Amino acid sequence: MPNSMTIVLDMSFLRATRSDKIQELCSEHCVLLIPTLLAELLMTEEGIRTTCFEKLSQTVNSVIENVGGLMRYEVEHRTSCQPVCNRHTPQPFPVSFHTLSEGNFPSQLQSIIEIYKRELKDKVEEHKDAAASVIGWFLELADYSPGQDEKIKELMKKVSEDDDLIRYRYNQIKPPEAPEGEILSRDWALFRRTQAHLLYAIEYIRKYGPDPNVISGKLENEILDIDYCITGSLAGCLASKDKKIREIFRIMCPNGRLLPDQLSCDKK
Repeated sequence: MPNSMTIVLDMSFLRATRSDKIQELCSEHCVLLIPTLLAELLMTEEGIRTTCFEKLSQTVNSVIENVGGLMRYEVEHRTSCQPVCNRHTPQPFPVSFHTLSEGNFPSQLQSIIEIYKRELKDKVEEHKDAAASVIGWFLELADYSPGQDEKIKELMKKVSEDDDLIRYRYNQIKPPEAPEGEILSRDWALFRRTQAHLLYAIEYIRKYGPDPNVISGKLENEILDIDYCITGSLAGCLASKDKKIREIFRIMCPNGRLLPDQLSCDKK
């Protein structure tokens, strides 16, 4: 494995990997934790939460800003958020990982969970709107019916390879204070967020069609996945054992690195 990699760690990898392997990874590389992972851990059942925080409590790790924070940095400074490993969250996590690894759950964490749940609900509705609008962007989807996977693959390939398409889409939706799309590259969170949301909107159509009434609970995990793909593509390496996250990451970042290198669920 190459030296000094910057790696974003996701929930599936953390849960499935032994504590000593997590420690080894953190000792040899810059392993980044994102707020989405910490929120997932706080919202999961106690046994899983305790085990995962026990793994993290024995490592030196770095919590970076969420995707929104990375984009705000870019808007303010008119430059990419790279190197992403330097974009530490401005506020330390309010409770030590060691405390959480012992099964303690201080009351102040409940307010964090409630805030995150509200944000997640808003993101689900935004995702539905994006999926509805993507049909206007890709007229090939107007008459899409389940099973037309070749059509989906072609569109995802276009989103993967056509940087000008991403910049054009970004320019259509960006707020006035944000930089123009012409200066964006794949190193920018603004670029990667636009790309990721297009890919997941296409995936939404593949799975559900243009139906805006999909039960929100089905979409919450997909919203979480988007953050891992964005930050992983910015870091250049993503540690995940989730099939869909790995698939979207490979589309976004074909020259990036996935850990483990290969899984039986990976598409050939």
